[in-house]
Amino acid sequence: MEFNLEVSAKDGKVYTNASDLLPEIQNGLKHYDYIVDENNYKQAKSDRTVLNNLVKIVSDKRKQVENDVFAQWLQDKKDIMQVEKTIKAASDKLGDGINEVDNAEKELKRNQIKELWTNMTNDKYPFDLVFEERYLNKSVKPKEIEESLNNKFLKAEEQLSFIEASLPEDELQAEQVIQLFCKTLDLSKATERINEIKEAKAKLQEKVNAQIEQSKQAQMERVNAVPVQTQVNEVPSQTKPNRYCVFKMEGPTEELQAYNPLLNQFIKEHNVKVTILEKGEC
Repeated sequence: MEFNLEVSAKDGKVYTNASDLLPEIQNGLKHYDYIVDENNYKQAKSDRTVLNNLVKIVSDKRKQVENDVFAQWLQDKKDIMQVEKTIKAASDKLGDGINEVDNAEKELKRNQIKELWTNMTNDKYPFDLVFEERYLNKSVKPKEIEESLNNKFLKAEEQLSFIEASLPEDELQAEQVIQLFCKTLDLSKATERINEIKEAKAKLQEKVNAQIEQSKQAQMERVNAVPVQTQVNEVPSQTKPNRYCVFKMEGPTEELQAYNPLLNQFIKEHNVKVTILEKGEC
């Protein structure tokens, strides 16, 4: 099988007979379209060598045509690409200058927006949580930005009012919840924290109630254990002596704070006096 490639150039265009030769080549390749087995193994290796040599002939012919016909174009292409790079470099230099001016304007506008938010909210909520990059676009006008920020502030205030309506009684814990919301503007986090405090308080109340009930039961058992007297002798009225005990409570600050209302209730109901001798961390 032969491959006689013909090349010609006319009016700046290159013509070949490759498309005419393709059907002939495809017909010739039918001779090599067979399944290789042990009987034709050696013939297959020989045929493959023939085909590989033919591929090399076609490839070499193509490269020769490119070098002969397109030699000047390849050099012109390099020169044109260099022109493109030179123009692009000049454009990029101008672009760097434009970007510097744009960035300076955006930074100035961002600071102005931040000042607007600070004055609007008295720096109550973090600016970064409400800022939107679109504010820096030239198409976004100051009035639109101010309206957007005002809506966000009103929404935050509304959510804070909702939180304040369900704050824990302990002032320190209540302040912690408020600060959590003001720093995050996350209603779900603040609500979750309130629920955690209430659950901790409820569990502590259950423990205290159980201890009180246990104390009452023990007192009843002691009373029932006293034998009944058939004769009662009057004894001069005497003031019962007070007793005291010293104990130490350790635990997380929030848990101890949650115990305060329960301790106050116990003091009030049982007329006892509690003195804190020392506070600290361990």
